[in-house]
Amino acid sequence: MACSCRRGGAMLVVVGQLTLATSGWLANAGLRKQPGKMSMKMKLVALTRPLPGREAEYHEWYNTTHLPELVNKFGMAGAQRYKLAARLMGSDENEFLAIYDIEADDPMAFLGAMGAASKSGELTQSDAQDFGTCYTALFTEHGERVVPQG
Repeated sequence: MACSCRRGGAMLVVVGQLTLATSGWLANAGLRKQPGKMSMKMKLVALTRPLPGREAEYHEWYNTTHLPELVNKFGMAGAQRYKLAARLMGSDENEFLAIYDIEADDPMAFLGAMGAASKSGELTQSDAQDFGTCYTALFTEHGERVVPQG
């Protein structure tokens, strides 16, 4: 079980009995805006689906473990999941979409930090996800946001 709290400018993440002071780690990895540096707004998207017969376990892990771990560990602005309503084009088999809101100095440092945390076992994995169809990608802003006029 993981939880986090803020003390001053530092965020502490408690995983079991291990406490990580993450503000310096995030800044050093290019994940936290540093004074004088231009940060980038990004979206991490994941298209996924559960293995047949493991739906309840998959959704429980994704909603109560996976999303909170990523958002808290990597200082994300937030994340939300969506369920497919209708297929319009293409043949992707994934039913679920997660969109993570990220602001960081360096996209590659961000991905490297996520990969290192996953490889070291710092992130809770689930074997209820169908990894054969999973699609994950990181996007940076490209152009201004368009909003209705008036």
